[in-house]
Amino acid sequence: MRTFSGKIQEIPNISVDRFVEENLKSEIFFLSHCHTDHMVGLDSYNFKSELMDNKKYLYASEISCTILKNMFPHYGDCLKMLPLNTPKIFQLKNSSFAVTLIPAGHCPGSVMFLFENDKKILYTGDYRVNINDIKKFAAFYNTYGSVKIMDKIYLDTTFFLKNYPSFPKRDESLEQLCDILKKWLEENASVFVHVKTSAKYGYEYVYKEIFKKIGMPVHVNKDVYKFYNLVPELDGTVTLDPTKTRIHGNCGTKLAYNCLSDEKLLEIKTVKLSAMMWNKNRNYEPKIGTHCICYSTHASYEEGVALINFLRPKDIEICVEHENVCINNEIRKLVQHHLLKIRNVEPSNQSVEPKSFNTGKREESLKKNINYEIFESSNSENSSNTTDLNVVKHNESQREEQFLGTVQNSDDDKNVLYKIMFGSPEITTNKVVDIIPDVSDEEDSVIYNIVNWSPNKKKKL
Repeated sequence: MRTFSGKIQEIPNISVDRFVEENLKSEIFFLSHCHTDHMVGLDSYNFKSELMDNKKYLYASEISCTILKNMFPHYGDCLKMLPLNTPKIFQLKNSSFAVTLIPAGHCPGSVMFLFENDKKILYTGDYRVNINDIKKFAAFYNTYGSVKIMDKIYLDTTFFLKNYPSFPKRDESLEQLCDILKKWLEENASVFVHVKTSAKYGYEYVYKEIFKKIGMPVHVNKDVYKFYNLVPELDGTVTLDPTKTRIHGNCGTKLAYNCLSDEKLLEIKTVKLSAMMWNKNRNYEPKIGTHCICYSTHASYEEGVALINFLRPKDIEICVEHENVCINNEIRKLVQHHLLKIRNVEPSNQSVEPKSFNTGKREESLKKNINYEIFESSNSENSSNTTDLNVVKHNESQREEQFLGTVQNSDDDKNVLYKIMFGSPEITTNKVVDIIPDVSDEEDSVIYNIVNWSPNKKKKL
């Protein structure tokens, strides 16, 4: 069950994947993909009026826009396509931001949104990205080649549970499915196959692969056909005519009654696609004649953890909860566990062990949840290997600027490490640098491990 409100708190004047009530007052709208649980309010008169009367726009990927134009032709020019992996700057009444669309791997046209203003926010929508592919997206890196640290991730937590540690790759599941279908159909010319799915939509890749490998469309009911027929990639893969195929999908609970018109009842075999029942503690025995295949369009627990560890967010919002309260509590505990782990463990993209420097002063506040920003000083009298810095501390109650002093630059090419030497205040510029404070076990030592920027090395780190 989706719990996401549709609002990105860091950019309050936009709405994503929910188009009702207060969200209608947003200046700009975004859609991650064309599944009904993400399209709430999209077909309402109020949303249509809000778009057309106030010249507002709904932005989505190219494939999603094609589907939307077929579903809602009256929206016309209010639908805007955004290309993948290309930042687009938007101007709001009182602010601006950039957004980059990143492939989400959930269904044709599905995307994640990377929003950037003074913060970096990733909205995953429904996603499934292979662990090895996460690091391939250029949008996750800054101009110096370092990974962007996310201020917040709005995370698809459908399977963010240790009971769902991993799933087979989608290609592996589809290969297994097509192999069993081909075997059954070739062994017995009288066999009809029921491809049983756990949801009404979300099986675009399944039907596409069946048509490609087996050469038969899948018989589905009118509602499913109406939707899938809008997806350009699915042309010819589904049919309303049960006599044109021996493979049946979402065409009713009583397959034989609805689809088979022969005088004698033909043999029916069932293959069930599911991820929910692939709980590692499951106690499930399939019915005789039913073959079960693990198939998921949502990230597994390990895939979710890989995304978190790579982007190291400061905060995570859970976007999917379950009916079971205990399961929801477990998801929350796991999310908090990984956030705390990120705060206490050195960034994974740093390959050297930083040394401790005695500052003669210990900042007790470093032990608390305080965010730091480092600013380069405008003082030009520094030697070539030192830089004056100021620090701005942010906590729940105040924003305090404090001079740290002159810092000694590290000679390391990959990691910029600074020795803090306290001094007198200087005038500062507004050049922000990412900083990760690390308090060592030594009583008077503080390490500032600064990433993403080097004052003396203008090259990729």
